[in-house]
Amino acid sequence: MAAVLSGVKLIEQGDNVLVANRKRKRGFEPATTDLWRMLATRGKVMVDVGAYTGFYSILAALNGAKRTYAYEPNPLAASRIASNVGLNRVSNIDIRIKALSDSNGISELRGKPSLTSGGSIVSDGPVIAHVPTVRLDDEGVGRIYAIKIDVERAETQVLSGSIETLREYKPNVLVEALSGCAELDEILCPLGYKGRTLDRGMYYYRVPRS
Repeated sequence: MAAVLSGVKLIEQGDNVLVANRKRKRGFEPATTDLWRMLATRGKVMVDVGAYTGFYSILAALNGAKRTYAYEPNPLAASRIASNVGLNRVSNIDIRIKALSDSNGISELRGKPSLTSGGSIVSDGPVIAHVPTVRLDDEGVGRIYAIKIDVERAETQVLSGSIETLREYKPNVLVEALSGCAELDEILCPLGYKGRTLDRGMYYYRVPRS
């Protein structure tokens, strides 16, 4: 059975995005969703880090993104992305079963051994999988217009491995930071970024155009 969220069809079984959308009074990340959709209409390249089952990747594809790179290290979630991509009949999504970080190597992905949205390379818990970690700066993605990051407290590692990309292309950054934005500011503000809050725990950074 499939459900529809902001125009995106998602297989319902076990999907925590759909669970959160039902439980939260305002639904699932409404301000972040609206901004990501708007950015997609610019027809540029977008990167979804911690893509889970593909909601933001597919939302971008349906709303005009030239191409979306979906990074999801959990093999179960990555498989669900592929199924949801087929369900929505979009073809411009590149699924990469890797964790973006600040170094290239292999890390333990930990969390619940299921279709969890809480898997992380920096948390405790059972090992879900051993996953490749890569720096975005080494991925050859090219000119990126927007990045969404939701990686369960590993966001500073993702940003640290993306410094060259951030400096050169100045993409819009939508990022979850459960402990607040102080560490994000330390990385992004010296690069000219200004930040503001979107939804609870979600922040938006951009470089003001002169």
